Amino acid sequence: ANHHAWGGRRDLSKPLRILVAGGGTGDAAVMLAWQLRELGNEGEVVYIDLSEASRTVAESRIAAMGLDNVTFHTGSLLEDVPGADFDYINCSGVLHHLPDPDAGMRALAGLLAPGGAIGAMVYGASGRTGVYEAQALLRMLGDSLPLSERLPLARQVLDALPESNWLRRNTSM
Repeated sequence: ANHHAWGGRRDLSKPLRILVAGGGTGDAAVMLAWQLRELGNEGEVVYIDLSEASRTVAESRIAAMGLDNVTFHTGSLLEDVPGADFDYINCSGVLHHLPDPDAGMRALAGLLAPGGAIGAMVYGASGRTGVYEAQALLRMLGDSLPLSERLPLARQVLDALPESNWLRRNTSM
């Protein structure tokens, strides 16, 4: 983040306050907390997500890594974020799911410290070409099956897709 957000000018010896908004199962929280530890930075990562199930997975991943610089919160990035003045906010694959993505971005921008940065990623229509259709197909075929049979069915279906299928042709993924 230092290179892209601050042109390499950020003093990473000073504690950073980082928000992972819509933290899911913890990919970004693990990466950022680990990087802070590797830098010897005494900063903190604040994780927030609506899903308690995802939070549970993220917490177990952080514990498995022996990281103690992450605090976890369940709630909405629009109204439940504890505190403000974040030096860096990570929000990946979240905003486009909100009824008003612009309101989400405004909420995040309002949580930034002066000179802070946001790393945001949203899915676009072409980048997900074939994904939603494949998900719908797998739901149609497997919703009535027990969970233990769904993954083998999904693998079988995806392996059988022709090269001309949109999911296989999408080079954006």
